[in-house]
Amino acid sequence: MKLLNIKQPSAANQASAAAPIIAPLPKQVVFPLVSPWGEASVLVRQGEQVDAGQCIAKGDEVLVPPVYASVSGTVKEIKTWPGQLGKDVLSIIIETSEQQSPPGTNAINLEDPHEVFRQVLAAGIREVDPRPWPLALRISSPDLIAGVLPSPAGPLTQPIETLIINGMDRQPGVYIRSATLVQQENDLLESIPLLQKLSSATRSVLAVTDVQSLSGDFQQKLSALGVELIRCPNKYPLALEPLITQFVTKKEVPQPANDTRMVGAAVLDVSVALNILALVRTGKPPTESIVQVDAPSAGVRQLVRVPIGMLLEDLVGNLSGLPAKPAKVIIGGLFLGHAQFSSAIPISQEIDAVTFQTADELHRSADEPCFNCGYCVRHCPMQLLPNELGKYCEYGKFDDAERNFLFHCIECGICAYVCPAKRPMVQLLRFGKKELLAMREAS
Repeated sequence: MKLLNIKQPSAANQASAAAPIIAPLPKQVVFPLVSPWGEASVLVRQGEQVDAGQCIAKGDEVLVPPVYASVSGTVKEIKTWPGQLGKDVLSIIIETSEQQSPPGTNAINLEDPHEVFRQVLAAGIREVDPRPWPLALRISSPDLIAGVLPSPAGPLTQPIETLIINGMDRQPGVYIRSATLVQQENDLLESIPLLQKLSSATRSVLAVTDVQSLSGDFQQKLSALGVELIRCPNKYPLALEPLITQFVTKKEVPQPANDTRMVGAAVLDVSVALNILALVRTGKPPTESIVQVDAPSAGVRQLVRVPIGMLLEDLVGNLSGLPAKPAKVIIGGLFLGHAQFSSAIPISQEIDAVTFQTADELHRSADEPCFNCGYCVRHCPMQLLPNELGKYCEYGKFDDAERNFLFHCIECGICAYVCPAKRPMVQLLRFGKKELLAMREAS
């Protein structure tokens, strides 16, 4: 496994970050209905009044997560809306009411893992990292899954041996997980028995970096819960799911499936664990999300609690210190994120970071040929040949790229980071994947 030392703000100096501030309610929120597992069917109509926490779209299949309103308001429109990956998707637009009704609470029997499982499945909690299965199915035992899927796919019939709660930040510069660990230690401890019941795992692990600050009391309580604390090298991209799974279990996650259930492991990050805890406390799905907002030129680095569906343009308008006209807006972090073409992109649960850059801060790629220095090959954590894959995708040789394991790429961005020619490596590989998937769909 190849890891890289990168000089960026990390858990070591961000764990004591200020608690999230609360963004003002925007005038409208937008809810895309498309997920990696399909499109949810609309349950509301234009002009209808909805309450915060109300289900407004639901999938016909178990795999398709439902969609819930994060605010009380009026359904303004149901139409296509710009999505974060450059494609318009069917969305529900809700105009926020001045008077907000807080979501009610429903009692959940915490002693019954079947009921907890059904609630987590019905809540449709989304995750930042791409996954082969929705959350509830990924982290639950085969016995629980069999109750809703009579014939589950092979990996879901495999027992979970190791439950990995990931407290390592996904990438340099994003510190949500490390800050959450410090700020919500007791909540995390309360969530662990629930996760153990859902997974029926024989081994529970909390993975943190070797520089993460944890109180002695927290560590003692972890041990009392039967949780093993594993300190990992503070190196990127170890926190990404296939790599942390291999580090903890010593088993390589098969690619391109990238399904940890195939090696008897389930991984979820500390923020998702707290979302599950909030769900079982109230019986209501999440209506808010915490994002890290960075504007380096203005010295802004802040965790912000926003209503799900809030638009980027409203985030800019409601927070002081952000550049009014940034040269680039990146969602998802500098290594793993995507630059945005529109400020009308809604902030979903899958977004953990938003970065605003001025023209002076841009990292510009170059239209230069690869000269085969081998730096990207040397540092690729998946042991691929990014230089060759980039050339295949650049010149439309997508079948060659696929034969050389293009879909094994986890898009960590290290190849672009180390490339002396400044080639847009990640963009080329993403382009190749997109074209291959479109070809499959067309055929």
